[in-house]
Amino acid sequence: MNKVLAIALSLSLGAAGTALGQTTQQQPKPATPAAPQRTCASYYIPYGKLQMQNGQFEIAQYNFRYCVLLEPKNVEGLFQLGRSETHLGLYSAAIDHLQDAIKLDSRYVPAYVAMAQAYTEQYRTATDKRTVSTALDRALQYLDDGERVATKNPDKAAVYNQRGLIYTQRQDFDRAVTAYREAIRLNPADSVPHANLGAVLMRIGDLDGAVRSLRDAIEARPTDFVSRAFLAKALIQKNDYAGAKSEAAQAFRTNADSKKHPFVVGQYGAALYHTKDLDGARTMLETATKLLKAISYPENFYWLGRVYLDRGDAKSAVSNFTKATALSANDPEYWYYLGRANEANANKAAAAQSYEKTLAVRTPYKDAADRLKTLK
Repeated sequence: MNKVLAIALSLSLGAAGTALGQTTQQQPKPATPAAPQRTCASYYIPYGKLQMQNGQFEIAQYNFRYCVLLEPKNVEGLFQLGRSETHLGLYSAAIDHLQDAIKLDSRYVPAYVAMAQAYTEQYRTATDKRTVSTALDRALQYLDDGERVATKNPDKAAVYNQRGLIYTQRQDFDRAVTAYREAIRLNPADSVPHANLGAVLMRIGDLDGAVRSLRDAIEARPTDFVSRAFLAKALIQKNDYAGAKSEAAQAFRTNADSKKHPFVVGQYGAALYHTKDLDGARTMLETATKLLKAISYPENFYWLGRVYLDRGDAKSAVSNFTKATALSANDPEYWYYLGRANEANANKAAAAQSYEKTLAVRTPYKDAADRLKTLK
C-alpha cells in the first residue's frame, strides 16, 4: 500500500468512528418503566384485608372504597367495603354496598352472610331496639337466601354460625346451640362456631360443655386469645381458679393485640382477683376499663368494684359498681354488690335501693332480701 493510500484509509476510518460516536451520543436514554397501576386485586383489596385483620377499619374502608371507585362492578370490593362499614357502625352504607354485590353476583354467599351481620350488629348496638325491630328478621331472610345458593360446606357453615348469633341475640339459646353445632359439623376446622357454642353453653349453665367447646376452638386456632379468655371465664365459674389464671395469662400474653383487648385484659384481672392477687387484679382491671370499647364489657367495672370493696375503698367500689349497673341493668349481681358497697360507704338509703333493684331483676335472691330486711 502506498503512503498516500494509507493516509486516505486512516482518515476514512477516523471519520467513520467520529460519525459513529456522534450517532451514539445523540440517542435518547431508555425511559424508566412506568410503575404498575394499582388495581383492586393487586393492591386495594389485599391491603384492605390486612388492615381489617389489624383492626384498622377506617384505613381498610378507604382502600375498599377506592377499589370500588376504580372498579364499580368488583364484587369482592363491594363485599369488603360493606364489611368494613359494618365494623365502623355505618350500617346503611354497608347494606347498600352489600346489596350491590348480591345484584352483581347472586351466588356470592359471603355477601349474604355479611348482610345478615350488618343487620345483626345494627340491632345489637341500637339504644332503642324499637327503631330496628325488623333487623333480625331481615338478617334471617338473607341467611335463608344465602343457604339456597350455597354449594360448599364452609359457606353453609358460615350461614349457620350467623344464625346462631341471631338466635343468641334473641335469647333463643336452644336454636342457637343447634345452629352452632350444625356449623361445626359442616366445617369442624373453623374455630369460630366452637367458640360461639362455648359462649352460649356458658350462658345456659352447661360449664362442662362450654369448656370442651372452648378447648376445641383453641385447638383449631391456638392464637385465638378471645376464646382462651372465655375459657378462663368458664373455669372461674367452675371454681378452678388456678386453671383460669393460667389460661387468662396465656391469653393476655398471646400478642400485642391481646394486651389491648378489654375482655382479655379484664378476664386476666378477674382470674387474679380469684387467686387473691388484689394488686395485680387492680392493675389489670384498671387498664381494661380504660381501653378502647371498654364500655362493651361491664363485668370489668364489676370485678374492679369487687377489688376495691375487698381493699376497703368503698367509695371507689360504689363508683365502679354504679358504672356496671348503668351498662348492664339486668344483672342482679351488679346491683347486689352496689348495695354492699353503699352499705360499706354508710349510705343505707342507697343500699336499700340497690337491694330493691336486685330483687326486681331476680326473685328470689336471698342475700339481697336478708340485707334489705336488716336495713329496714
